[in-house]
Parts: sequence; structure tokens; C-alpha cells
Amino acid sequence: MHLIRSFFEKALNKKGLNLIHDNDVPFGVDWTLDIAALRETERTRFVALDVGANTGQTLQALANRFHNRQIFCFEPVKNTFAALQTKAAGYEGVEVFHTAMSDKVGTIEMLAEGTSGLNRVLEADVPGGSQQRIETVHATTVDQFLAERQLSRIGLLKIDVEGYEMNVLRGAQRAIASRSIDFILCECEFQDRPGEPHGDFFEIFSHLTQQGLRLVSVYTGGVDQNGWRFGDVLFRLEQSENGAFMNAPRSILAKR
Repeated sequence: MHLIRSFFEKALNKKGLNLIHDNDVPFGVDWTLDIAALRETERTRFVALDVGANTGQTLQALANRFHNRQIFCFEPVKNTFAALQTKAAGYEGVEVFHTAMSDKVGTIEMLAEGTSGLNRVLEADVPGGSQQRIETVHATTVDQFLAERQLSRIGLLKIDVEGYEMNVLRGAQRAIASRSIDFILCECEFQDRPGEPHGDFFEIFSHLTQQGLRLVSVYTGGVDQNGWRFGDVLFRLEQSENGAFMNAPRSILAKR
């Protein structure tokens, strides 16, 4: 077995690739690994809400990491939702919803460009003669959805809604205040880029830390010549006691 592994490692190294076991991946590289390492109830079903699911990128990452799971995906744009449905059909324990998440139940308008990851809520009038496509979509809230499905606890609330993150968080206020969400993952920006909006990191950080969540790590999404632009930011409920420092949390996970 060692010889086979050595052969493949050398072949990968020649192509500039490295073979790394999950237990050896440093903390702060893969948020699914970090959540798996930090979860205190590993054997219970992992319930996740994927808000702004696009074509299923997060769905795929979650499904590959958590086998005992229930994933609810929300995508409001018609063409993108169709692609999401196709991907979700290949996984068990997944439900998809053609709806947006907001701070109130109703309808909202979306700028819709095919399956683009930049589809977003329209928050200003579109100039006359614009070629941008607009879709009117149904919207609900996290709190409303949890009440309808009688879900008392969720493992992860993931939000990637191109600058509309605070609206979604306000719609989850009851769940956050009651400490019913273990982890929250938001796509945030660190430098303003009007053409590619993301959630404001400082606003989201202030909002969540005031309600008992702690910053876990930041995962690089975009860097340009001016530095760090955006990335995914993971928060978790603050624990009652500070634990030991973990340089390699995967090694702890492996011993369970």
C-alpha cells in the first residue's frame, strides 16, 4: 500500500499537485472540514439551509462532507433554480425551493443573468432602456421556514446573496436570538466593489457577535492587486467555556 501511495504522490508532484489527507489540512482552508471538526454532536443529523444556492456548489460540498444530513436549498432565479434541481436530484436528503430569503414574506425583484453567481436582489430602479433581465420572485424568511417545517435547530445557515445578507439575517432574528443556529457562513467583502456586491464584513461581524456568535475563520474568495476583496466568513455560537487551542483540529476529529 505504501508503494502504491508513493507512486501516486510522485506522479501528482510532477504535475504540481499534492496528495493531502483531510486530517492534515490546516485549519481555515476548508470550512466544511472546520465545521466537521468543531461539531459537538457528530452523530446527529446535520441540518443546513443553503440560501443563495445558485447551481449547487455549496450543496455538493455539504453532501460530500456530511452523509447524515438534511439540506434545504433556496434559489429564486428561474434558470439557476433549474440547474440546481438537476444537481440536487443526484443526492439524498436534499430539498430545493424556488424562493428567495429576505427579512419579510412577500415578493422581491431580482436582476437575473442566466445562472450567474452575481444574480441579486434589485434594490434600486433600473435605468430605462436597460437590457438587464428582472424577475419577480417569492420571498420568505428563515424564521418563517423553520416554523413551517417545525425545525428547532439547524447546524448551518449559509448565505451568499450578493449584498443582501443583512436582510436574510434580520429574517433569522428569532432563530439567532434563541441560539438555534450552530454555524453561520456568509460571503463578505472587505473592500467595496459596486459591480460585484457582497455582504459588508464589518456590519455582519458586529451584528452576529453582539448576539453570541464568534468568528471562526475566513476563507479567501477573491484577491486582486489591491489585496483581499471577498471571501466566506464562518461564525459559530459562542461556547460556555474556552477550549484548548487547536493547531490541527482534524487530528482531534480523527480520534473520535
